[in-house]
Amino acid sequence: MSSISTSGGGGGDGGGGGGGGGDDSGNREAAQTRIGATIRRSGGGDGGGGGDRGRGGGGGASLRRDPAQGTTSDALTVFPIEKRIEAYDGENEELDNLEALLSVREEPPSLQEFLGAGPIAAADEVQVEQGGNQLGPNDLQACLRQGEWNRALDILTQMVGEGRAAATAVSNDAHPLDITRAHPDLVMLLRGQALFDLRGMGNANRAHAYYLNHICVIYPDGFSSGIEFVDKLLVEIHAMVHREALPRKCRFSDKNKTRQCVNDYLKIYFPAFGDMEIQDGAVPVGPFGERQGNQVRCLVCHDFKKKKFSEKKLYYHQLCDPEGRQALCLASTEYIRKKIRDSLAKKEAATAAHPPPLQDGAPGP
Repeated sequence: MSSISTSGGGGGDGGGGGGGGGDDSGNREAAQTRIGATIRRSGGGDGGGGGDRGRGGGGGASLRRDPAQGTTSDALTVFPIEKRIEAYDGENEELDNLEALLSVREEPPSLQEFLGAGPIAAADEVQVEQGGNQLGPNDLQACLRQGEWNRALDILTQMVGEGRAAATAVSNDAHPLDITRAHPDLVMLLRGQALFDLRGMGNANRAHAYYLNHICVIYPDGFSSGIEFVDKLLVEIHAMVHREALPRKCRFSDKNKTRQCVNDYLKIYFPAFGDMEIQDGAVPVGPFGERQGNQVRCLVCHDFKKKKFSEKKLYYHQLCDPEGRQALCLASTEYIRKKIRDSLAKKEAATAAHPPPLQDGAPGP
């Protein structure tokens, strides 16, 4: 395993003198392997032999980390790459880069290097391998079914960047091709599920690092997207990462529901995307609803409504009816409300152009 030690020769107690201080560069040994990185610096010769009461060996500071002996803040274990399992996409690459940085000399750069006369080791020696992502939109459903949440987000990021989304969820957003700004709902769902899975693996440290690198850096504490559903997701994610144990009730405890939520989002904001998962027996209700058995589900906030929930009630819900005739949809956006109003206007125009036939005995106009 990796160890970082600094030792210098010291004199024996009451005995022979310690070994003289040698040239530090003469005894410096740097050995690194893919299995375990070791950096050792030894200053001076070996300690002198002990006298009557003396003890041989050089005294010096030593900082080591051994799995059986706990950890120290000055040491880092680099696991074998062939045995390392990625907790999230790209983690092995980050560890490889960190391992490469350990091999860079620690002497301060000279003035000539700053002036450009010589190469800077950190820039020249650290090689970052750029592996192309071969996944495409046709792989999205496979990634969702297999729980590859980060790869699914990579695919959706590519789709948003290519302008495949019909609109942005955030009104008047100036970055329609940036998924983190235009579609925070998708990012929260997939990053939150990946974080939940990491916590479920029992590795809180890796989960916290994932949270800092992929969530908090984009959506810090106090961030507001302007969409209440998204803001509540973020609050739940913040609480999940700071608790010692996972909460009993959590939106991310059901992976199938997360997959369903992503597909709901595709139906609303990526209507031209053909590869969507549709539940068996689901019947469309209005532009953004589905009836499954006796229940109606809102595709916007992903929740089931009460039995006998009519299409008209669903409209009130998604339109955030100011008269309060239905509970407000927390995920409703201006794009959704405009689509519903356009749909209702078309229905009224069609009814006016082709009124239903009068039944026998009914009075005429």
